[in-house]
Amino acid sequence: MKATYVSVWDGGTEVRSSCDFFPSTLNVSNIETVDVDVDDECLVREYIELPDGTEVDTFNDEDSGRTIASGVNQDETDARRAEDY
Repeated sequence: MKATYVSVWDGGTEVRSSCDFFPSTLNVSNIETVDVDVDDECLVREYIELPDGTEVDTFNDEDSGRTIASGVNQDETDARRAEDY
């Protein structure tokens, strides 16, 4: 499903870009690259915003290099599984 990837920086900058979210695997992919100057800022939060407005925190899995959603309960994941494609 299409979603919005959001990164929040300690200087108040919020960067929003499109991405794909696959509830059955919790993978977040195809994150649109956005050119924003945040050189002197530290990342404080990353999350995706689903079409219904739900915010789901994400993290980068260093072993696989993938961005993965966390904090999604199984009932929500099962309900959205059919929306993957």
